[in-house]
Amino acid sequence: MKIHYLGIRHHGPGSSRNLVEALKKIKPDAVLLEMPSDIRDALEIVQHKKMKPPVALLIYNPDQPAAASYYPFAEFSPEWQAVSYCLKNNIHLRCFDLPKENWLALTHSPRKEDDSEEESPDDIAIRHDPLGYIGRLAGYADGERWWEEVIEKQGGQEPAFQAIMELMTALRSELNFKESYETELREAKMRTTIRETIGDNYQNIAIVCGAWHTPALPSYTETAKEDEKLLKKLKKVPVNYTWIPWTYERLSTSSGYGAGVVSPAWYDMLFKNKREKVLNLWMTRAAGLLRQEQMDASSAHIIEAVRLANTLAIIREQAIPGLQDMMESATTIFGGGYPETVQIIEKELIIGTKMGAVPNELKNSPLRNDLEQQLKKLRMMAYWGTPGKSEVKLDLREPRGLEKSRFLHRMSLLEIKWAEKKKYSDHNKRLGSEENWTLKWKPEMEMAIIEAGVWGNTVYDAVSNLVANRIHSSSDLSELTKLLKDTLRAELPKLNGVLLKKIKNLATQSRDIFSLMDVLPDLVSISRYSTTDIYKTDLETVRELIDEIIPRICISLPYLCVSLDAEASNDIWGRIKRVHEVMILLGNPEFSAQWFEMMDKIVELQGVDGKIAGGSVRILNDSGKIPIEKTRICLSAALSSGMDTQFSMRWLDGFLMESVTILLYNPDILSVIDAWLHGLKENLFIEYVAVMRKVFSRFSVPERQKIMNMLMTEQKVKANPNSVAAEKSVSLNTENANLIESAFKEWTDLIYKPVQG
Repeated sequence: MKIHYLGIRHHGPGSSRNLVEALKKIKPDAVLLEMPSDIRDALEIVQHKKMKPPVALLIYNPDQPAAASYYPFAEFSPEWQAVSYCLKNNIHLRCFDLPKENWLALTHSPRKEDDSEEESPDDIAIRHDPLGYIGRLAGYADGERWWEEVIEKQGGQEPAFQAIMELMTALRSELNFKESYETELREAKMRTTIRETIGDNYQNIAIVCGAWHTPALPSYTETAKEDEKLLKKLKKVPVNYTWIPWTYERLSTSSGYGAGVVSPAWYDMLFKNKREKVLNLWMTRAAGLLRQEQMDASSAHIIEAVRLANTLAIIREQAIPGLQDMMESATTIFGGGYPETVQIIEKELIIGTKMGAVPNELKNSPLRNDLEQQLKKLRMMAYWGTPGKSEVKLDLREPRGLEKSRFLHRMSLLEIKWAEKKKYSDHNKRLGSEENWTLKWKPEMEMAIIEAGVWGNTVYDAVSNLVANRIHSSSDLSELTKLLKDTLRAELPKLNGVLLKKIKNLATQSRDIFSLMDVLPDLVSISRYSTTDIYKTDLETVRELIDEIIPRICISLPYLCVSLDAEASNDIWGRIKRVHEVMILLGNPEFSAQWFEMMDKIVELQGVDGKIAGGSVRILNDSGKIPIEKTRICLSAALSSGMDTQFSMRWLDGFLMESVTILLYNPDILSVIDAWLHGLKENLFIEYVAVMRKVFSRFSVPERQKIMNMLMTEQKVKANPNSVAAEKSVSLNTENANLIESAFKEWTDLIYKPVQG
């Protein structure tokens, strides 16, 4: 009887090549694979002709949907190759890791006090990433680079596995720290399965597992009692599993194994091609991608990039160029030394965009079945699974339109990003009786459905469980208020009361006035529509929240506007404008009086940023709360020679508020601005040309044309003071006239044409 220990690196292409060659040489009659022992039947589908990796095995507890694990596979994954080899050659395959029914039942590691030892941060880091520890000892930045150089790009086949086992044995012996409770359980299960397999009279056994575990397995003959005792009291939970399509992008960011995959597309190329051909092939494909982007990437560039990569490998004493060498060469030769110019190479040739596929019969999870039934019921099935965009307009006054809206909002809450609602600039339409949606289906949504399925078997149950979890885990007032709007749109009445209660408690306790300003617009929108059939909620609670929040904002806000830098002031000013829009929408005389009184206080306070002060004056003026004469006085004071020029510029920017109406119909205001501009020294004037250009660019072309005409009329008046126009013109100074005229032409983007007398 022979046992062969084949230690692998999960998702390692070099491990896969060596593994396949070793299995062909060993010709085992049984293969033990590091996978949960209770999902063996799920692996039979691997040989299905419609099964195209990358794919992932999703294992979850149907009673606790949030408890789930993914086991992703690529074609270059050793596990995938091991399963494929066994199925193709009719070799007995047995999974020998801890059953998932036990794994999902584990909630903590119940160590005894006397068994616990203080561990240093270094010990914890080594336990988490032993290969990284070896790589750093060998002079590499991380374990992945070491493994790639020593294993992935070298030959070796079966002898390589013996060397790996010896290395891991020495490492575990040298470290000599107690393994985690989970690792102890897993290795106990592995040894138990080895004994069971031998008891079933298999004579030539190949063990395929993570390299770290190999030193713990040969002791299977001495540890039977200890293993049995350790595994005896394990709890169980029910488990379900299904296969889902995966992508290289997801493989690069998350994995069910300890070893991540930073560069899936690169590993794919390493696995499928001979090592000596990889460099030329990679550079040729890189050049092709860059040519598609209209970049210069000729055959001469390819040759030079290959030469440079080889040179870098020699300098670094590597057998063949690695990914770092090739990227540096491509950046230098193709991108002129600028990494951003060759980003497409990283996307396509390092991470990759490949997506897998699974047979249709595996897609029929309970949630997907319910989703399809609802799509058919709502007559929207034609949009699902169809590439490209579709525009859908919904009238919420009609029962069918309202039903579709609720369904699409539930899909959005589940993060199945099939439908995107158009955002309206008109606040009244945002929660009004009409919605426009853009529907765009992508294959990745099949994964999103499976992921959402861990929350429930129907769309309604899944979204309810997910929202309940978000309510429980979040204490962010703004996030919860936005969530309330979404739950209203999705019609989740059982959650509205819980959510409103939590929002009210947080708002009552919160001292963050800015957060209260952020949530107020949403609360007002909800209050205006909560009595309709579209959005039903507890109107009284929402009104109580509004009644509490507005006075607190009005009392505290002025003093929060003092001594701020420009960035913070811009942020606060954006909030003030949004709240002002809401106050107009609310139409409450008492609240309006408090709001404008607060604005008055901001204008009078010292140390307020110019943009906030100027904007406040403009709001008060447009609302008729101060006469135009006071507006002119405030403007004159802000633009007086004693003021800091930067403050004056920001004051003017806030005052104009992207609306030039006040200049067109109040010539005195334009006169004050003109006088300020004439009073600037030439160097300061030139410095602020760019700022003024930005200010004027916000105005429409007719508005800019009218300002220019006013200035040209004034020029005519200067030439002929006795003309009738002199009585209606703006009184402009003559200093710096040419400079002012030139600048206005630039700001307004107009070609100057002399006014004919």
